[in-house]
Amino acid sequence: ANGIEGQCRVQGVTQVRLGQPPPYTLGRDTSLCIGGGSIVLDAKRATGQAWEVINWNTGESSQQITVSTPGVYAVQVIINRGTSRQCINEDTIQVRALPKARMQATLTPPTGCTTRDGRIVIGSITPAGNYAFSWFGQPNDTPLTGTGSSLANLGEGTYKVRLTGNPTVCATDSSFTLRVVKNLRLQPTVVDARCTIPNAGAINLSTLAGTPTRYVWTNATGGTVGTNAPIISNLLPGKYNVLVTDAGGCDTTLRDITVGVIPEKFLSLGPDREKCVGDTALLVPTLPNIAGNQYQWSTGETTNRITVSRAGTYSLTVTNSVTGCTDTDNFVYSLAPRPVYDLNRDVGLCDLDVGATATLIIRPTTPNLRYRWFPPLDATTMRVTVNQVGTYRVSITSPASCEVTDSVQVVVRCEPRLFIPDAFSPNGDGQNDLLDVYGDHLSDFELKIFNRWGEVIFYTNDMNEKWDGKYRGTFYPPMTYPYVVSFKSEFFPDRPRISQRGAVTLLR
Repeated sequence: ANGIEGQCRVQGVTQVRLGQPPPYTLGRDTSLCIGGGSIVLDAKRATGQAWEVINWNTGESSQQITVSTPGVYAVQVIINRGTSRQCINEDTIQVRALPKARMQATLTPPTGCTTRDGRIVIGSITPAGNYAFSWFGQPNDTPLTGTGSSLANLGEGTYKVRLTGNPTVCATDSSFTLRVVKNLRLQPTVVDARCTIPNAGAINLSTLAGTPTRYVWTNATGGTVGTNAPIISNLLPGKYNVLVTDAGGCDTTLRDITVGVIPEKFLSLGPDREKCVGDTALLVPTLPNIAGNQYQWSTGETTNRITVSRAGTYSLTVTNSVTGCTDTDNFVYSLAPRPVYDLNRDVGLCDLDVGATATLIIRPTTPNLRYRWFPPLDATTMRVTVNQVGTYRVSITSPASCEVTDSVQVVVRCEPRLFIPDAFSPNGDGQNDLLDVYGDHLSDFELKIFNRWGEVIFYTNDMNEKWDGKYRGTFYPPMTYPYVVSFKSEFFPDRPRISQRGAVTLLR
């Protein structure tokens, strides 16, 4: 023991070994493009065990981070954390900002929409240097064969060039659009259709500039309605489009050229009418016979014509589904009374009378009636005289032109006729041997012949029965015998019975 009394010292040897951390690097310093570029920094270990802890100076802890601003980025990585073999490594990387190249180009558009004589020439590039050129076209950035600073044989469209190969600038894309200068200018003049002529519409396309070579006209649904002409006619109302191709193959489309309708009245029910009570009227509108007419009557009917029998005002509205035109007209239907009159429809005429006539008389109640007797009369008076039996027809018309046709029946109608000779000679000489009674147009005939004492010596109710001058088979002596004859009128049965007295002389 050395030193202070009571102290002890012990000596030993400890060996400390320092482990070499695994090699690690974020790589060489890099760059990104100013104004929207970004890069990915990756802390992945190249070989061996993956890092257990990754701490970026941005606060992120993922293996990869995306940065879009220049600066110095640091990362700390740890493996075997919490053990005697824990290792920590760190690295930094500087991200610098690089500008994009600026370029100027001369664009020569193609001379026509179907030609490929356009050209793009890249002129000055800032900053100057050596660049590689890659060209792309549409669609989807299709690679093109050009690798120089110009591209020829181009049609209308958009093209992209990418500049690479200069370490002082970022890869730079720039797009250029070649557009054909279209000098075609067109002016449409529209002629509207008419309600009465739906297909009277027309469009006249005037050329203000350029040389059109082809026209294709279509309607609103895309159907073709005309080709190869600047004028199209026979159009219904609606919207139309025209595709016009010029001499350079360029298409110009005018859309929604509207053909309207000139409003006009197209419906008529005709003048108001007055007809007779009991008549009907057929209402038929006058309007163009075109498709698409829809009818609505005030009666609720939807047909193109109706029959009416009641007085009143009737209206019709017609709407055309093609033109959209609507028109309404009214019709006043009046009913006038028929002629009122009295006419004896049964008139008698005795055809046995020479020169006999019958008078036919119309007795009007309605004033100012007009008359027209049909043949064989051909008269226009209310009173006519005829001399033959038959049927006579007459037309009677009121001031409101209500007409009725009536008839009169002229029939045989005679007064009873009777003739009894005042003498006869039943002597068997064959002349006037019998008493004949002659009569016509009578009925219920009775004849009684009396002797001087008033006894009935002959009776008959048959006008064809004749008296031979006998009574019970015995000839009566020559003398005058009274008789009574009675009968009724055949044509006037309502009259009372007629009785006549006379006498007949019996001669020998």
